[in-house]
Amino acid sequence: MKHRHVEQIAALALLALITLAACVDAQDDQDLDLKHHCEMVGIYTQSNGEYGWPDYNNTAHLCEGEKA
Repeated sequence: MKHRHVEQIAALALLALITLAACVDAQDDQDLDLKHHCEMVGIYTQSNGEYGWPDYNNTAHLCEGEKA
């Protein structure tokens, strides 16, 4: 009976680790997406709209050190 509880706890711990890893990876993707967006909005601003992207999702205020 004790072995069954140990197996269940181990399975839950593994599931928690997998979930945590997925959340961290998703946050990294969001950070990279924001960084790319900031770069493109900066290019758009510097080129007077000829290149890059406009701030289509209104998140340029989240850019660190960018003049977007």
